[in-house]
Amino acid sequence: MIAFLFTILVGILAAVFASGQYRDAVDDSAAASTGRYLLQVRGAVVDLQVKYQAWLSDESSAEASGATDVPAGLAWQSVAGVQVARGSVSDLVDLGLLSGNTPRYPLLGDAARFILVRQGTCPGAACRTTAFVYTCHPISGERSRRQPGECTEPTGDRATFSSALLAKVLMAADGYGGHDAQAGPNVVGPLMNAPRGWFDFGPERGHAVLAAGLDATPFGQFVRHGETRPVTLHNTLTVDQTIQSNTGLLLNTAIVPGSACSPEGLYASTPDKTLAVCLEGAWFAATSHMVTGVYGDLPNNATIPPLACPTGLIAWRYVALQDADLTVTGSDINVAGDVNGTIQGSGSVNAAGSVSVNGSFTGTFQNAGSSYVHVTQNVSVVADRIAITPAGPNARAAVIQGCKS
Repeated sequence: MIAFLFTILVGILAAVFASGQYRDAVDDSAAASTGRYLLQVRGAVVDLQVKYQAWLSDESSAEASGATDVPAGLAWQSVAGVQVARGSVSDLVDLGLLSGNTPRYPLLGDAARFILVRQGTCPGAACRTTAFVYTCHPISGERSRRQPGECTEPTGDRATFSSALLAKVLMAADGYGGHDAQAGPNVVGPLMNAPRGWFDFGPERGHAVLAAGLDATPFGQFVRHGETRPVTLHNTLTVDQTIQSNTGLLLNTAIVPGSACSPEGLYASTPDKTLAVCLEGAWFAATSHMVTGVYGDLPNNATIPPLACPTGLIAWRYVALQDADLTVTGSDINVAGDVNGTIQGSGSVNAAGSVSVNGSFTGTFQNAGSSYVHVTQNVSVVADRIAITPAGPNARAAVIQGCKS
């Protein structure tokens, strides 16, 4: 009989021990699932920031203009010296950032919400934005109540967090996780140090929080959206669509025109920074002359911009008479030919045989074929001024100038 009772007791203890192990395994699975769920919500919040970036940094005054690039259901409010906008998983579903069959609640932590934060003067260089995903209740063994609405005050065991389960949630968060388990004023983690006052959960400790800002990544070697660090690549960069720059394109090359090249269509610069292109396997300098100015309808004494070229390039300038304006007089006229007719008047012959006649000529003039009228009007640039000689009021000049290699 005693042996029988001992056997029963051992069985009961084994069952209790096994049930405890089973409960621990279930809780561990729920914690890991909660971490993965928060990661899924984080991905949607990142997409929200990319899609509504102008609204996020107040660059387009979208709210005042009624523009369509405002996420429905979200509004800014002042909290603890910053601007915050809070939302739920349902808001992300309504915005099309999560699929309609996405669960609305994690297994632990009651409900998942997100917060967008705007700091500094926006828009502007001092504007800073970030985002977080968090649970409304501390992470405990209690399952979410699945009740709609904003964060509610936890009661009973829900108000006390489990350090083991909180750790498992954060381990499943791929390095983005943080918490407020310590008795401090901030939510802390590898990627965050945010005031608890930004969030709408209660004073209880042990909430799981994920950094979801565009600048939050545990992998510093990766290029992030909105990157402000200088980025250096050591191999080919391939872009499917347009490359845009607000500063310019710098080609740090010094290719020799005529030398071999590959691939076809590649662009580079020569030692004097002339643009070159790879054509049929050889570098071809697009042009040896660069035009920096074209000026027309310039009157005499008009000023043109000075011409200066970078080191290694030679300045050149072409000037031409665009419109002539010259009155021909004196030695500029030479008329030759046969004169037919009669001369009337009176005159005298001196001892040397010179004949002078006072009177008028009547008759006809016939060109002998060798007659000409010689017209001379030149243009040049002297001390960056147009010089037309002889000058005429309606004479005009044209100038093209630049640099050449």
